[in-house]
Amino acid sequence: MQRSEVVIHSTLLVATIFILSCYFFQLPIEANNKDFGFSINLIHRHSLQSPFYNPNSSQVERRLNQIGKTGMVPDTGGYLMKISYGTPPVEILSLIDSGSDISWIQCLPCTKCIPTQCPPFNPKHSKTFEYIPCPTSTSSSSSSSENNNPLVSKPCPYEVRYLDDGYSRGEFVKDTITIGSPSQKVTFPGFVFGCGHDNGGKLPHKSGGLIGFGPDDVSFISQLSSSIKGKFSFCFAPITSSSHGKLSFGSEAVISGPGVVSTPLILADYYYVMLDGISIGTQRLKYVPTISNNDESTRKVTFRERIMLDSGTTYIYLPLSFHVQVEVAIMKQIKLKPVKNHLPFTLCYPSTLRNSDIPKIIFHFAGGADVELTMHNIFNPIQHHLCLGILQIFHEEHAPIYGNLAMTDFLVGFDLVEKKVSFKRMDCSRS
Repeated sequence: MQRSEVVIHSTLLVATIFILSCYFFQLPIEANNKDFGFSINLIHRHSLQSPFYNPNSSQVERRLNQIGKTGMVPDTGGYLMKISYGTPPVEILSLIDSGSDISWIQCLPCTKCIPTQCPPFNPKHSKTFEYIPCPTSTSSSSSSSENNNPLVSKPCPYEVRYLDDGYSRGEFVKDTITIGSPSQKVTFPGFVFGCGHDNGGKLPHKSGGLIGFGPDDVSFISQLSSSIKGKFSFCFAPITSSSHGKLSFGSEAVISGPGVVSTPLILADYYYVMLDGISIGTQRLKYVPTISNNDESTRKVTFRERIMLDSGTTYIYLPLSFHVQVEVAIMKQIKLKPVKNHLPFTLCYPSTLRNSDIPKIIFHFAGGADVELTMHNIFNPIQHHLCLGILQIFHEEHAPIYGNLAMTDFLVGFDLVEKKVSFKRMDCSRS
């Protein structure tokens, strides 16, 4: 599949989630209070802080590697966090993705594991590791002892698949996780995740696993929700920064002060906000999504002007018809002549393009939340040119996506209790 076509998430669960639902409880922490909060570092895959940083790779090559991020598994443009599993704790560098729900790591024994700098987790070395039993009916050929028990417990299997052909298969398990800064370690016992014995496809970064930040009950955020009061925030540092970004939880994720704008959060299969339109200079474009039928009631439920906020996708993706309007408006207000395209980018300029050359580009979200993007939020260096990082969705039924490049140098806070998202311009390299 061409990367430019992979713009939404697709997760297939082969486990019977309803059987497991009793395990997806909100985890207690060892010290819990109403003002509890903590922060950890975020590392961009290609930043100088990344253990995967290739000093022989140019910035152009690193940007090219981000093209067509799938959204559900950060291909090469995602952010990573350090998280430790088990007792004693074993640190595993993992991708964060607000477009996925299941967290998983590579585990021994490996039927197939992706080559990695992080060795697969060995459950036998953890004192707190437990398999999650999955009740199944016994067959007529079962032993007499089994026949006395209508249910036989077996490990509950899971399977996740992604549109870029990546996948992970294994069993649902639970163990203690430890996260936080060196000066503030926080322990969460009984965290439910996938122990992957068969992992493959185009899974990224050669990291040890993925942390699902989505809204489903099984997600990392949902399991920690009672401790962090449903609050978390990202502050993504630019790829060129020599500093870390920041991921905050609980009281430390509260965004306040001058410059904060907020918009209602729609909790569905992913995190959505309502997009009213986009201003290009003095021209305001109203976002009216294309609908594939004439049923107005269906449109209100399914197609509304929502856009997905996805930390695991690099670029902004818009429906084809609206993307054309945005691109034409930008072309009209930039005096420089466009250069040859670098697909999937369809609008590129000479590298002499400066921030003063481009018009103000403002995303208007519901509730009056206007978010103005700078040049580095929307233009990318590609082969000595600068290309617009606003791409088109090829399937109109797919939701638009607001990716992590547009969130760079913004403090983006999610409040799942009050159901709102807040934005504040911030130098995330100094956060």
